[in-house]
Amino acid sequence: MKKYAWLLGFLYAPYSVAGEVQLQIDGCVAGQTVRVGLYTPTQDFPKLGELQRQDVVATAETIHVKFADVAAGRYAVAAYLDGNNNQKLDRNWLGAPSEPYGFSNHARNTFSAPSFEQAAFAVGATPMLQSIHLH
Repeated sequence: MKKYAWLLGFLYAPYSVAGEVQLQIDGCVAGQTVRVGLYTPTQDFPKLGELQRQDVVATAETIHVKFADVAAGRYAVAAYLDGNNNQKLDRNWLGAPSEPYGFSNHARNTFSAPSFEQAAFAVGATPMLQSIHLH
């Protein structure tokens, strides 16, 4: 049995490989915080409950963010520029966001946030690159 243990490891390896999500986010303002959330289908996208979150102080108009050791599967990303650093996406009196925001796959709806499926992408063994524009 021991001599076949390597075979089991080889067959199981594709299911246990951790991937990486690399983000290029443009539309940032140097000195302001960009809040980025990585979501699975079971989380309340794009509201609260992200799987992982990173808060990055922008140093230029374009920043790079990386989520490492991400299990294979489907994910979506939401990001916004927190101009007043209050840790929430501010909205105007109509309920529309008043701070720049963006989603993976450049998903965007006119009167509501996009669905998880509109912003979803697959993560596998090779790094996944997503470009997000904050507007």
